[in-house]
Formats: sequence, structure tokens, C-alpha cells
Amino acid sequence: MNKNKIIIGKILAPHGVRGEVRIKPLTELPERFLTLLELNIEEYGQLKVEQARFHKQFVLVKLAGIEDMNAAEKLRGHNIVMDKADLGNLPEGRYYAFEIEGLEVYDTENNFLGKIIEVLQTGSNDVYIVKNNEGKELLIPALKKVVKNIDLSEGKMLVSLLAWE
Repeated sequence: MNKNKIIIGKILAPHGVRGEVRIKPLTELPERFLTLLELNIEEYGQLKVEQARFHKQFVLVKLAGIEDMNAAEKLRGHNIVMDKADLGNLPEGRYYAFEIEGLEVYDTENNFLGKIIEVLQTGSNDVYIVKNNEGKELLIPALKKVVKNIDLSEGKMLVSLLAWE
């Protein structure tokens, strides 16, 4: 995938018989699906959005040219991507997962704990998977009482592990 693109959703399955698709949002701002005029579907191209609505934790989208369940089925498993430059800014103190992944993590005594290899979106709060030099993984909840500082320019995160033990 192009490094200037970011995955914002995944088409899970057709929804109904009129060509709608069920999308799992993979973005910090899932409401963006309600205002997008078209979706850039990886390995498929851009399709105009005719209608979008939330249903439980998913987004149901009707796309131009996708008129039935069979056509929608061909989109199953495809990622929806967006240019990083078009993502927009998040409110202060919030970050996109791609900004967090790769950060070096240190505790309050400046001990290196590892690098963030993945951000899990659990629903209540994100969880950072940190892998150290020995290959061991540590799970760190993305809570203000644990994450003390994020410095994107330095590529570092400071955490207080005692806050949640």
C-alpha cells in the first residue's frame, strides 16, 4: 500500500439485497463516513457514495454502481483508504493510530520499554502493544493516568506503569 494512504475501514460483507455494504470503521473519526462523497476502495477504485448510515458499530453504505448483493459481495474484504493529507486534525490530545505506531516507550524512570507495534481499538480505550528488544510484548492501556506524554517529533511516549498496577 502507498505510504501516503491510511486504511480507514474494511468492507466486511454485503448488507441486504440492494447492494449496500457493511463497513467496519478503522478510524479515530468513524463519523467521517457520513460525509464522504466517495470511497477509495483498495484494489478496486473510487466509488460514489449514495447513502451512508450507522448500524450498531458498523457503517452501512450504498455505492453507485453496486446494485445487488452479488455486486456487493465482490467488495468483501477490501480496505477503504484515504490520503493522510485528507484525514484532518484530531482534537488536542488525540492521535491517529499510524502516528502512535513506531513510538519508543519509556517509563517515568527513563527505562526503555520497547516500541509500539500495534494499536488495538477495544471500544472502551485503545491498548498499545509494545514489543521490547527481546521480543516480549507489553500491553499498555491508552489512559491519561498511564500515558503521561506523547512527543511525536521525538518519536517517544512516556508512561507510568504504577498508575494501573
